[in-house]
This record gives sequence, C-alpha cells and structure tokens, in this order.
Amino acid sequence: MSIPTLEHAPVAKIRSAGTPTLLDVSPATRDDWASAIAADPHALPEQSPEWMAAIVESSGARDVSRSYHFSDGTTVVLPMVRTGIAGTGSVWSPPPAWGVGGIVGPEVDAGMVSQIVEHLRSIRAPRVMVRIDVRQNALWSAAMQPGDLQIPRRSHVIELRDSPEEQFAALPKRTRTKIRKCARDGVRIEVDRTGALIQTHHDLFLTSVDRWAENQHEPLALARFRARRRDPIQKLQAMHRALGDRLLTIVAYVEDQPAASVIVLLGKTSRYTRGAMDIDLANGSNANFGLQWRAIEAAFEHGSSRYHMGESGDSAGIAAFKERLGAEPFDHHEYRFERLPMTRTADVARNAVKRAIGFKDT
Repeated sequence: MSIPTLEHAPVAKIRSAGTPTLLDVSPATRDDWASAIAADPHALPEQSPEWMAAIVESSGARDVSRSYHFSDGTTVVLPMVRTGIAGTGSVWSPPPAWGVGGIVGPEVDAGMVSQIVEHLRSIRAPRVMVRIDVRQNALWSAAMQPGDLQIPRRSHVIELRDSPEEQFAALPKRTRTKIRKCARDGVRIEVDRTGALIQTHHDLFLTSVDRWAENQHEPLALARFRARRRDPIQKLQAMHRALGDRLLTIVAYVEDQPAASVIVLLGKTSRYTRGAMDIDLANGSNANFGLQWRAIEAAFEHGSSRYHMGESGDSAGIAAFKERLGAEPFDHHEYRFERLPMTRTADVARNAVKRAIGFKDT
C-alpha cells in the first residue's frame, strides 16, 4: 500500500471566532523562512534553514518543512524532516538529539495552532513528532485531542536582563563566588568559533559517557555505541559547517588539561546544547560555572534575549545547577500523532532492556 506524500496531505479548514483561516500549506521557501525568523523575537538556532541543512547532511532525512499561510497575511514555518525508505517514514520536528523544533514566525493564537495540528494529524505517516519551544506549550496543549500523545518534558531558560553586569548581580551570592573563584584559581576558558575544539569536546564527551555508564549500570560497550550513534563527531562538524561562527565550542582547562566543555548555538534565543567533562579534573575547580557564565556573556554579545539551557529531565542535580545560574524551569511537552502505537511499543521494549541490565535512571 502506497503512503501519500506530505505534499499531498489535505489542509483542514477550521474556523474559530476571531482566528484567521489557514489558506494554504506549501514547502517552506528560503524567503518564507527568512521572513518568519525575522518576525520571531525568540527564534531558536535549531529552527533555521541552516540547521535543517545540517540535519539532512548528517542523517540523510528529507527536508519536508512547511509554510502555513493564513487569511490575515501571517505566514509561519514548521521545520520538519521525513525519514525512512523513499520518504515513507516518520515526520520529525526535529529528529531526536537535534534540539528544538516547532513553529517559527509571527505570534499565533490557539486557533491557528489548532489548524496546523489538524494538518499534522492528516499526514499519512506512522507518526509525526514535534518538540516545541517552551513558550508555545499552552497553545499546543489546547489543540490536543484524545489519542494525541503528550510526553512530559522540563526545560530551563534564562531571560536575559539589560546587561551582563545586571545579570551577574542578580545571581545568588554563592554562584557569583564560584564564577570569581574559577577565574582566580587559574581555570583557563577558551572560546572557539572555528570548529577547531570540536574534537576536544568530543573526547570529553566520550569520557563522560564512560562515567554515565558506570553510574547507570549500563554495559560500557552499549553506552559507547549509543553515544557514537547519537553524536558522532561528523555530526558536530556538520553543525559547525551549517552555523559557522554562531556555533561556539567553549572549553575550560585545568592545569592546561581539558576539564569541561560546552557547545552553544547563538541566535535570538541562544542555546546550550551539549556539555561534557572529565570529572576528576573538573571537580573542585568550578569550571562548569565558569563555562556557563562565559556562554551567557556570549549570548549577550550576540544580542540574544534568552539563554535556553535545554531539557533537564527528572534530575534534581541538573535542575539545581541551572537554577543557580538564574534559569527558570518550564514544564512542557513533546507532541506525537501516531497511526500505530509506536511510542508504547518502544517504551515496553526499552523498559524490558533496562530491567535486564539493571539500568538505573540518574
């Protein structure tokens, strides 16, 4: 049985009082995308066509991003890819381990989001998955119907103040002390925009994987396999080719040895997207506080309005660290529209494997 392509999915005509009508859905053009990003004061780097190019290059997925045109002249873009043989697989915004997707463009209301969601439900695909920016969660939640899946997530975001000085003064005293001590103790922090330090970060990442595997009681070979599949160095290099000097690799050196690193994406909303460390070197040095403060300064330098610190899961320790840097927690969801119970089946299989190996969530 053939599966209709995304291009031929029907457009649902839903009218709500005072809400513009969805007139047309079309492949996202560069002009539409540029206009949408220009009109969105909080656009994320992962919502850009450059980021989409990195996804396509690294994964082989097909770009099926769409422009949604409304009767009041509003046009928004939903970055999406389709996987699978001949483009018959799942639709993702974005794929796993590629950050945040969802609508980018001028402000929309709940009725407009509902019409977009109806279009997503109409796509003939095993599943459509959308991981949105936290600020849009209420709009998407209002559009859900029985049978739609809402996967709970928690992210931390810093609303940047007028200046780095004001931001620093607002931090808890203990955090300010740690940042100052990091510098005073000779921790050297290097900011790279050329991609030269990506290998250093990746080496630290693999060191972190070994630690995570031990803590979680996961076989080391399995942990390393999953890590290399999720974030091969070629993927990180493709990210850099796509974003250029808007991708920062920031490394903290303790006694001239790489101790911790982060990858930060610069945009209207800047994003902390990857972190790693050698715990033996980083412990006691306050390197991670120094790294994050340097990333926040870089966000100010770029003119960002927010610094998105990513998902924190259920980890109280990760949440506490981010909140010490001024981040606020936001509960939101990943939204899934499935024709087959793929999430439930995957969860059952994953939990069975975890029980078999004695995996411990941390």
